[in-house]
Amino acid sequence: MAENEVKITVRADDKATGALRGIKGAIAGIPGPLKVAGVAAAAGLGAMGVVAVKTGLAFKDAFDDIAIATGATGGSLKTLERDLLQVYKQVPAQLDVASSAIGQLNTLTGMSGEGLQKLSVNAINAARLLGEDSAALIGKAGKALNLFGLTGQDATDASMTQMLGVLESYGAPLKTMGFSMNESVALLTSMDAAGLNASQAMMAMQMATKSLAEEGVVDMKAGMLDLIDSISGAETEAEALNLAMDTFGSRGAVAIVTAARNGALE
Repeated sequence: MAENEVKITVRADDKATGALRGIKGAIAGIPGPLKVAGVAAAAGLGAMGVVAVKTGLAFKDAFDDIAIATGATGGSLKTLERDLLQVYKQVPAQLDVASSAIGQLNTLTGMSGEGLQKLSVNAINAARLLGEDSAALIGKAGKALNLFGLTGQDATDASMTQMLGVLESYGAPLKTMGFSMNESVALLTSMDAAGLNASQAMMAMQMATKSLAEEGVVDMKAGMLDLIDSISGAETEAEALNLAMDTFGSRGAVAIVTAARNGALE
């Protein structure tokens, strides 16, 4: 009986040695504290060993995915791998979701380091809040940025949730009017706060654009802002409402007047 127990122990040791060797190989590419933790956990084998193997392989796959998506090698790839580790610590998402965001956004913007990390966290969190697939959402963000001729850094300076919600549907007409991305988001969110949703606001603004064009106005943004200033500076509420109704239409006039005279559209 004792001999059997010894044989079992030897076999377990042999398997442990082979498993540990495999685990070390699997997590060799993981930098810093994660590597140390992985090897330490692997030394115990059992359930912890299995977790370490799976963790090591998952990170190796994630790093490979980033390399394939971006074409990065050497030091550039190592930087993106570190970016992934930072992003993964900050979001309640699977590792493959984080690595996909890093790969897509680096390809889209050329960014790495803190800027890429912040943009990736914003994108993943926005996707979760909107109930969207993060890859699809990043594609929309790319289209919005390209529409306004912006870089990925600009997206880190605005709320991605707001930007996508507003610009996906209304970016093109607002750009035609001469508004920047941040101005577009600020304008429509201000109108929304005044009781005019984005769809109604765009209808009112398109009516105003038509009216201004008929008056010979070429710079639509300047004409729109001058009109808002006139509404804001009108002596009476009735005068302001008449100005708004003539240009923005009856449906949007009250909300435009409220927003303009409260300073929300400044």
